Amino acid sequence: MIPQFQISTETGAADKKCGEASLRLLAQAGFTCVDYSPAMNGYQAFKGLYTFSDSDFKSFFVREKERAQNAGVQIGQIHAPYNPPPDTLTGEELAFFVRAVKRAIYACHLLGSPYVVIHPVIFPDWQEAPDYSYEMNAQLLKAYAEIAEQYQVHLAVENMPGLGVPYSDSADLLELLRTVSSPCLAVCLDTGHAHMSMPEGKTVADMARELGSAVKVLHVHDNDATFDQHRCPYMGTIDWQAFMTALKEMCYAGTLSLETGFADVLPASLQLPAYRFLYETASDLCSLL
Repeated sequence: MIPQFQISTETGAADKKCGEASLRLLAQAGFTCVDYSPAMNGYQAFKGLYTFSDSDFKSFFVREKERAQNAGVQIGQIHAPYNPPPDTLTGEELAFFVRAVKRAIYACHLLGSPYVVIHPVIFPDWQEAPDYSYEMNAQLLKAYAEIAEQYQVHLAVENMPGLGVPYSDSADLLELLRTVSSPCLAVCLDTGHAHMSMPEGKTVADMARELGSAVKVLHVHDNDATFDQHRCPYMGTIDWQAFMTALKEMCYAGTLSLETGFADVLPASLQLPAYRFLYETASDLCSLL
C-alpha cells in the first residue's frame, strides 16, 4: 500500500527506549519523516536542553540534524515547551519560559524543520477575564512570530482540549491568526483534542473543514471523547473515514503525523514491531481516501 501522505510519528518513546538508534529504528519501520520530541525534555522549559549554554544548545541540534540525515528521515515538526504552564509563572520564571519557546524556534531552524507547534496559554481566570487571556496570547504569539520570521520557520498553533476551553474551537484559532497577522502562522489540528471539544452533533471532520487551508500540521491520535488518551487510530471513537474525506476536500498537503502513546510502555525489544504497526495503521488511514 502506497500512502497518499508522508507519514510521520513523534520520536519521544523511541528515544527513551532506543537512544541514538531511535531514528534509524523509525526509518526501518517505514517512516521517512518524524515529529522531533527529544526524550530528555518532555516539553519542559526549565530542564534539559533549555538550560544549555547557547553554544551547547546549537551544537546539540546541529548533531541531531546530522543524526536524522544519517538515518534517512526528515524532521517535519518540533514542539515548543509548554510545561510548567506559563500561566503559573511570574517575573523571571515567565521570562525564562518565553526565552525557551524562542530557543525552540531557533532549534527548528537548526534542524531544518519547517514547523514549530505551539500551545496557547490557558490562564486560570479565563472564564472571568476572557479578554485578558486572548490579549496575552496574541502578544506572546506576536513575539514568537517575529523570531520565526527571522529564522524562516512557521508556527503552528495547536487546538486545545476541552469543550468551551479557549482555542479549542476553530473560531478562536482563526481569530488569533487574524489578530497577529504574520505569514509564518498556521494551525496544528490535534484530532484527539478536537474530539474532546466537540459540541453534540459536531465532528473532528467538521472542525477540519472550518479551519480549511490554515491547517498545515496534524497530530493524529484517538480517544473516546472523555479525556486525552492518545490512542492509536481506530482504538477510540473518531470517525476516521469522515476525517480523511475532509482532508481530501481541504486539499491538505502536509504530513499525517501520529502522536500516540502506543509505544511508550513497551520495552526496547518491541519498539520496532510497535512502530511498524503504527506505520501500517497510518497507511490504512490513507487508504480511506
